[in-house]
Amino acid sequence: TYWTLSRLDLYTDLQGWNPRAADKSNFLTRATDVNYYEQNDAFSGFTFGARKSGTVLCRIYNKTIELQKKTDGWTPLIWGDRVNHDLPVWRVEFETHTKFLHQVGIKDATDGLNKQAGLWAHFTEDWLTLRTPNGDSNKSRWPISEPWEFIQNSSLRGSAIPISRIRDAQSSASLEALLSGFKGYLTSIGTRLGATTLDEAFEVSKHFVRKNERR
Repeated sequence: TYWTLSRLDLYTDLQGWNPRAADKSNFLTRATDVNYYEQNDAFSGFTFGARKSGTVLCRIYNKTIELQKKTDGWTPLIWGDRVNHDLPVWRVEFETHTKFLHQVGIKDATDGLNKQAGLWAHFTEDWLTLRTPNGDSNKSRWPISEPWEFIQNSSLRGSAIPISRIRDAQSSASLEALLSGFKGYLTSIGTRLGATTLDEAFEVSKHFVRKNERR
Protein backbone atom coordinates (compact mmCIF):
# COMPACT_ATOMS: atom_id res chain seq x y z
CA THR A 1 0.00 0.00 0.00
CA TYR A 2 1.31 3.44 -0.94
CA TRP A 3 -0.08 6.46 0.91
CA THR A 4 -0.06 9.80 -0.87
CA LEU A 5 -0.26 13.23 0.76
CA SER A 6 -3.08 15.55 -0.32
CA ARG A 7 -2.77 18.24 2.38
CA LEU A 8 -0.07 19.57 4.68
CA ASP A 9 -0.58 22.26 7.33
CA LEU A 10 2.29 24.16 8.98
CA TYR A 11 1.75 26.69 11.75
CA THR A 12 3.36 28.65 14.55
CA ASP A 13 1.70 30.17 17.62
CA LEU A 14 2.92 33.38 19.21
CA GLN A 15 2.10 35.98 21.83
CA GLY A 16 3.04 39.63 22.13
CA TRP A 17 1.90 40.45 18.58
CA ASN A 18 -1.59 41.81 18.06
CA PRO A 19 -2.30 42.21 14.35
CA ARG A 20 -4.95 44.72 13.33
CA ALA A 21 -7.34 44.98 10.40
CA ALA A 22 -5.31 48.01 9.25
CA ASP A 23 -2.30 45.71 8.73
CA LYS A 24 -4.00 44.31 5.62
CA SER A 25 -2.39 46.98 3.43
CA ASN A 26 1.06 46.24 4.89
CA PHE A 27 1.16 42.61 3.77
CA LEU A 28 3.00 41.72 0.58
CA THR A 29 1.64 38.47 -0.81
CA ARG A 30 1.40 36.34 -3.93
CA ALA A 31 -2.21 35.55 -3.07
CA THR A 32 -4.93 37.26 -5.07
CA ASP A 33 -7.66 36.68 -2.46
CA VAL A 34 -7.11 38.59 0.80
CA ASN A 35 -9.80 38.91 3.45
CA TYR A 36 -10.09 39.94 7.07
CA TYR A 37 -12.64 38.81 9.65
CA GLU A 38 -14.39 40.12 12.72
CA GLN A 39 -16.17 38.44 15.59
CA ASN A 40 -18.46 40.41 17.87
CA ASP A 41 -17.22 43.58 16.15
CA ALA A 42 -13.61 42.74 17.06
CA PHE A 43 -10.93 41.90 14.50
CA SER A 44 -10.22 38.14 14.51
CA GLY A 45 -7.89 37.46 11.59
CA PHE A 46 -6.92 37.33 7.92
CA THR A 47 -6.94 34.78 5.12
CA PHE A 48 -4.62 34.89 2.12
CA GLY A 49 -5.37 32.68 -0.87
CA ALA A 50 -8.28 30.31 -1.43
CA ARG A 51 -8.73 26.66 -0.57
CA LYS A 52 -10.40 26.04 -3.93
CA SER A 53 -7.14 26.91 -5.72
CA GLY A 54 -5.64 23.62 -4.55
CA THR A 55 -2.37 25.40 -3.75
CA VAL A 56 -1.77 27.53 -0.63
CA LEU A 57 -4.06 29.15 1.93
CA CYS A 58 -2.72 31.19 4.85
CA ARG A 59 -4.79 31.91 7.94
CA ILE A 60 -3.70 34.37 10.61
CA TYR A 61 -6.19 34.19 13.45
CA ASN A 62 -6.76 34.59 17.15
CA LYS A 63 -6.35 31.04 18.44
CA THR A 64 -7.49 32.04 21.92
CA ILE A 65 -10.90 33.11 20.59
CA GLU A 66 -11.20 29.90 18.58
CA LEU A 67 -10.46 27.77 21.66
CA GLN A 68 -13.19 29.60 23.55
CA LYS A 69 -15.64 28.35 20.92
CA LYS A 70 -14.30 24.80 20.71
CA THR A 71 -11.58 23.40 22.96
CA ASP A 72 -9.54 20.71 21.20
CA GLY A 73 -7.92 19.54 24.42
CA TRP A 74 -4.41 19.07 23.11
CA THR A 75 -3.39 22.61 22.07
CA PRO A 76 -3.10 23.87 25.70
CA LEU A 77 -0.98 20.78 26.44
CA ILE A 78 1.44 21.74 23.66
CA TRP A 79 1.68 25.31 24.95
CA GLY A 80 2.28 24.09 28.50
CA ASP A 81 3.59 26.66 30.95
CA ARG A 82 5.03 28.82 28.15
CA VAL A 83 1.69 30.51 27.54
CA ASN A 84 0.76 33.77 29.26
CA HIS A 85 -2.95 33.49 29.98
CA ASP A 86 -3.29 37.28 30.10
CA LEU A 87 -2.35 37.60 26.41
CA PRO A 88 -4.10 36.23 23.31
CA VAL A 89 -2.35 33.60 21.19
CA TRP A 90 -2.21 34.29 17.46
CA ARG A 91 -1.64 31.50 14.98
CA VAL A 92 -0.02 31.83 11.56
CA GLU A 93 -0.98 28.75 9.57
CA PHE A 94 -0.21 27.73 6.00
CA GLU A 95 -2.48 25.11 4.49
CA THR A 96 -1.13 23.43 1.36
CA HIS A 97 -2.98 21.18 -1.07
CA THR A 98 -2.32 18.63 -3.78
CA LYS A 99 -1.54 20.94 -6.69
CA PHE A 100 1.18 22.85 -4.82
CA LEU A 101 2.55 19.72 -3.11
CA HIS A 102 3.03 18.06 -6.50
CA GLN A 103 4.76 21.19 -7.83
CA VAL A 104 7.45 20.89 -5.15
CA GLY A 105 7.74 17.10 -5.34
CA ILE A 106 5.98 16.22 -2.08
CA LYS A 107 4.17 12.93 -2.56
CA ASP A 108 3.90 11.39 0.90
CA ALA A 109 4.15 12.22 4.60
CA THR A 110 7.89 11.53 4.70
CA ASP A 111 8.48 14.07 1.93
CA GLY A 112 6.33 16.56 3.80
CA LEU A 113 8.27 16.17 7.04
CA ASN A 114 11.63 16.35 5.29
CA LYS A 115 10.74 19.53 3.40
CA GLN A 116 8.73 21.40 6.03
CA ALA A 117 11.62 23.75 6.85
CA GLY A 118 12.02 24.76 3.20
CA LEU A 119 8.27 25.22 2.87
CA TRP A 120 8.13 27.46 5.94
CA ALA A 121 10.99 29.59 4.61
CA HIS A 122 9.26 29.88 1.23
CA PHE A 123 5.88 30.80 2.72
CA THR A 124 7.16 33.42 5.16
CA GLU A 125 9.90 34.94 2.99
CA ASP A 126 8.56 34.72 -0.57
CA TRP A 127 4.83 33.98 -0.48
CA LEU A 128 3.75 36.30 2.36
CA THR A 129 5.49 39.00 4.39
CA LEU A 130 4.39 41.78 6.70
CA ARG A 131 6.16 45.06 6.00
CA THR A 132 6.74 48.30 7.89
CA PRO A 133 5.81 51.34 5.75
CA ASN A 134 8.72 53.68 5.10
CA GLY A 135 7.27 56.05 2.51
CA ASP A 136 8.66 54.19 -0.52
CA SER A 137 6.08 53.75 -3.30
CA ASN A 138 7.29 50.16 -3.83
CA LYS A 139 6.04 47.96 -1.00
CA SER A 140 8.68 45.30 -1.75
CA ARG A 141 11.30 47.79 -0.54
CA TRP A 142 9.61 48.24 2.82
CA PRO A 143 11.52 46.50 5.64
CA ILE A 144 10.19 43.28 7.15
CA SER A 145 8.30 44.02 10.36
CA GLU A 146 9.92 42.82 13.59
CA PRO A 147 7.07 40.44 14.52
CA TRP A 148 7.27 38.85 11.07
CA GLU A 149 11.00 38.23 11.52
CA PHE A 150 10.14 36.16 14.59
CA ILE A 151 7.60 34.23 12.51
CA GLN A 152 10.16 33.63 9.76
CA ASN A 153 12.61 32.24 12.32
CA SER A 154 10.15 29.85 13.90
CA SER A 155 11.63 26.49 14.92
CA LEU A 156 9.90 25.08 11.82
CA ARG A 157 12.41 27.03 9.73
CA GLY A 158 15.32 24.86 10.86
CA SER A 159 17.99 24.41 8.24
CA ALA A 160 15.88 25.04 5.19
CA ILE A 161 16.58 24.06 1.60
CA PRO A 162 14.97 26.76 -0.58
CA ILE A 163 11.95 25.65 -2.61
CA SER A 164 13.63 27.13 -5.70
CA ARG A 165 16.49 24.63 -5.26
CA ILE A 166 14.03 21.78 -4.85
CA ARG A 167 12.30 22.79 -8.09
CA ASP A 168 15.63 23.19 -9.90
CA ALA A 169 16.73 19.73 -8.75
CA GLN A 170 13.47 18.21 -9.97
CA SER A 171 13.82 19.98 -13.31
CA SER A 172 17.39 18.71 -13.73
CA ALA A 173 16.32 15.16 -12.89
CA SER A 174 13.49 15.34 -15.42
CA LEU A 175 15.86 16.70 -18.07
CA GLU A 176 18.34 13.89 -17.43
CA ALA A 177 15.56 11.34 -17.92
CA LEU A 178 14.48 13.02 -21.16
CA LEU A 179 18.05 13.16 -22.47
CA SER A 180 18.54 9.48 -21.74
CA GLY A 181 15.46 8.61 -23.76
CA PHE A 182 16.41 11.07 -26.50
CA LYS A 183 19.85 9.51 -26.99
CA GLY A 184 18.30 6.08 -27.26
CA TYR A 185 15.78 7.18 -29.89
CA LEU A 186 18.43 9.17 -31.80
CA THR A 187 20.70 6.13 -31.96
CA SER A 188 17.89 3.88 -33.17
CA ILE A 189 16.70 6.34 -35.84
CA GLY A 190 20.25 7.12 -36.99
CA THR A 191 21.09 3.43 -37.34
CA ARG A 192 17.99 2.76 -39.40
CA LEU A 193 18.82 5.70 -41.70
CA GLY A 194 22.45 4.68 -42.23
CA ALA A 195 24.19 7.13 -39.89
CA THR A 196 27.58 6.09 -38.48
CA THR A 197 28.38 9.12 -36.25
CA LEU A 198 26.48 11.32 -33.80
CA ASP A 199 26.60 14.29 -36.19
CA GLU A 200 25.22 12.15 -39.03
CA ALA A 201 22.51 10.85 -36.74
CA PHE A 202 21.45 14.45 -35.92
CA GLU A 203 21.37 15.44 -39.58
CA VAL A 204 19.43 12.45 -40.94
CA SER A 205 17.06 12.56 -37.97
CA LYS A 206 16.40 16.26 -38.54
CA HIS A 207 15.63 15.59 -42.20
CA PHE A 208 13.42 12.64 -41.26
CA VAL A 209 11.48 14.65 -38.63
CA ARG A 210 10.84 17.55 -41.03
CA LYS A 211 9.69 15.17 -43.73
CA ASN A 212 7.39 13.49 -41.20
CA GLU A 213 5.97 16.89 -40.09
CA ARG A 214 5.24 17.93 -43.69
CA ARG A 215 3.44 14.65 -44.26
